[in-house]
Amino acid sequence: YLLCRRRETDGTWRDIADCTHATLREGDRVKVGVEVDRAAHAWIFDFNDSGQFQALFPARGEDNTLVAGTRLWLPPGDDWLEADAVRGVVEHLHVIASVVPLVELDRMRGVDVAPGAEAIGREKVRETRGLLERYTTRGFKRISAGATVEQVKVGTELVATIPQVVARPGVAAVEFRLAHE
Repeated sequence: YLLCRRRETDGTWRDIADCTHATLREGDRVKVGVEVDRAAHAWIFDFNDSGQFQALFPARGEDNTLVAGTRLWLPPGDDWLEADAVRGVVEHLHVIASVVPLVELDRMRGVDVAPGAEAIGREKVRETRGLLERYTTRGFKRISAGATVEQVKVGTELVATIPQVVARPGVAAVEFRLAHE
């Protein structure tokens, strides 16, 4: 799931109807949801065109096992990821779930490479992005081939969902692209 909100001029927050195709503005909020139909391990990574890379979930030492039928929201509770002031950048959110632990993804826990990082940081980003490519099938290619993004009510929230995309047996992965204005 992907939930996005924008602050109105009166200070209230409005759901962005289809944030998988929206352009984010500074201050827009984003929340990622993962739901599995069987016990699975989950990872969420973000990288953008400025070279920034972050392993958003799980943190070092955090359990990433999800129980069937449960929903994980990142960030949890009332916290949100917030679009920064950097313009013209595309964020690539990778959400991966696997029925078995993936050691190579677990090694990336806690990785946080700042934009314009030194050579060693840039190399880590290239290595990590290459690793993610093995698991991730582009959700938007699937959509352009006839699948549709659905708007689903989760409680009172309107969220965008992309049908599960299977990269290999036992692993489901999707990439959400979020453009900054």
